[in-house]
Amino acid sequence: MRSKAFKRHHRIGLPLAMLAVMALAHGCAEQPTMILIIGAGKPLSSCSAPSAPSEFLTSGVIDVSFATGYIMTPFVQNVTTSSENVGAQGKQSNQNAAVWEGLSIEGNRVILTRAQVEFSFLTELPASVMDVFRSFDLPIGGTVLDPAGGGMMLPVTTMNSFHVETLRSVVQPGQQALMMVSLRFFGVTTSDSKVESNLFKFPITICNGCLYDQVCTDSRTTAACIPPGQDEIYCVNADLPPEEEPAREDF
Repeated sequence: MRSKAFKRHHRIGLPLAMLAVMALAHGCAEQPTMILIIGAGKPLSSCSAPSAPSEFLTSGVIDVSFATGYIMTPFVQNVTTSSENVGAQGKQSNQNAAVWEGLSIEGNRVILTRAQVEFSFLTELPASVMDVFRSFDLPIGGTVLDPAGGGMMLPVTTMNSFHVETLRSVVQPGQQALMMVSLRFFGVTTSDSKVESNLFKFPITICNGCLYDQVCTDSRTTAACIPPGQDEIYCVNADLPPEEEPAREDF
């Protein structure tokens, strides 16, 4: 039979143990590293790669009559501060502490590993379309974001030719539909902490023929970095090769 002293000690010891665990967890807590999707940047016709977009798109348009996919270009930024200089301390064989001063390790640099794409439709479409537009992951390699605001524009193919063909079969010429593309990035810090971005939602209007202009003569979207069929009017006549003169025959 347990004594009253044991019970009293047990009642006191349990809360103290819980406080010790909480204090230990608080002491080991790491500063969260956060990657933020600021918005969808508008690609430049000059095909240059700026560190930050000069203009953001509030929504997108895809013309399924001639598009082959949709490429979103989100601006992704590491919004944490740089980690402080740390000292390294080790134990020698005689248990004496050895300290190395001035060792600097940047632990808040983020290495992006994948992007997750999800779809939802604000216009009712057949169930066959829903079966094609399922969420998927895109692996990302070689993309590093420095802390304290380091960012970049990162092209992400959110729709491929199979997606476009499916939409083309249900959105007829002159019709429109509205969809929402949701994007999230995942990565790991150089201190081996897993991080993820905010969920960025981007509305895209689906049309059939609204961006295909057969009358215009000026070149507006002929640069390869603006895929035909998305976001901009595509001037057909501007891309036609000049007429060649008939070959002359000498007699």
